[in-house]
Amino acid sequence: MSDVTFQVGGRWKQTRGSKMRNKPVWECPGCGSTSAPCHTPKKRAKCLSCGQTMIYHQSQKEFKRWKELQQLEKAGQIRGLERQKPFTFTPMEDIEIFAGQFWATLKAGEQLVTKQRRPFKYVADFVYQEKRFTGYPAYDDDWQQVTEDVKGRRKGAAYELFWLKRELMRLVHGIEIREI
Repeated sequence: MSDVTFQVGGRWKQTRGSKMRNKPVWECPGCGSTSAPCHTPKKRAKCLSCGQTMIYHQSQKEFKRWKELQQLEKAGQIRGLERQKPFTFTPMEDIEIFAGQFWATLKAGEQLVTKQRRPFKYVADFVYQEKRFTGYPAYDDDWQQVTEDVKGRRKGAAYELFWLKRELMRLVHGIEIREI
């Protein structure tokens, strides 16, 4: 067994055990450092070297994909890269949804809300536009929007909820989510 770091009460602890799956990563947009003080709250951290607010990534896999997309944007293959873009569900027509154990009827023009009356929303990890290559030079300037979500585990209740939101995105907005 190897040493594992995990967070308890805002501080990172070291223990013996199996490898941790979703270790969060903080990144500084100014100096590029990927460290953060342990005592800061989860999504608010200041860089120790330059003082800028750091960007929070939920996992190392999401951080690596963010770096790949930044390189593609610099190369000109994609444009309009955004992180953590929220989408709410307000359909234009009545929709019935059957997704596993979930069932819902959405009325036209009504926003879908949770039990606490908050808007039911999906937050995409990355949204950007990529070039669509058709093979014809006259049409190669066409761009299409891509919505990505980075997934580590594809089972359990959290994935079932994502599956429902993915289907709602397809039905309400007409957007297909690309899983990475």
